[in-house]
Amino acid sequence: MITELFKDMLNNLDNQIKIKPENTIPHHALLMMAMWLPATVEERIKLYRGYGITIGEHVFIDYGVWLEPGMPDTITIEDYVVISHGAKILGHDSSLNNMVDFPIKKMPVVLKRNSYIGTGAIIMPGVTIGENAIVGAGAVVTKDVHADTVVVGNPARNMGSVVGLLGKSMEHLKHNPEKYISIESIYRPPLETLPKGYKQALEKL
Repeated sequence: MITELFKDMLNNLDNQIKIKPENTIPHHALLMMAMWLPATVEERIKLYRGYGITIGEHVFIDYGVWLEPGMPDTITIEDYVVISHGAKILGHDSSLNNMVDFPIKKMPVVLKRNSYIGTGAIIMPGVTIGENAIVGAGAVVTKDVHADTVVVGNPARNMGSVVGLLGKSMEHLKHNPEKYISIESIYRPPLETLPKGYKQALEKL
């Protein structure tokens, strides 16, 4: 029955048509389906868009990613973003509202172009992840991450530039080639569209 419901929703879902949050059952059913059921990334993206989340092109969202269930319009994901398994992106704070008569705070989250969100990372409400930034696995991000930087930990802390990480990784690759594999991907942008430092680092290989 669940599979049939998923197929029916997917076949009739247009990227311009959103299931309204007040329609609780189909709304949350769509979220669960987007998280776990689609056989392809494209199907998952289509469901998340139908759920109300703004998603660009060449985006990869892995299984089990939790994208703001209550206010999906707070989430913007730009082109070439990768979100790994189990990551959570939150767009509101209802903690006080659940305790006292206090309004829910709505805080948009933006994942800029070519940013990477590691496995199990949590992006808190109101945060912008800068272009080409890396959020390490398990990080809890409570404030904006600058472009071209790497953050890890709880709370997330700046560990330097992506170009610096690339340089160190290139050096390690030279001495340990057996630990690396190369794969093609449609989820990363053309090298010429990245800052010069990236190309210069790769040319040293």
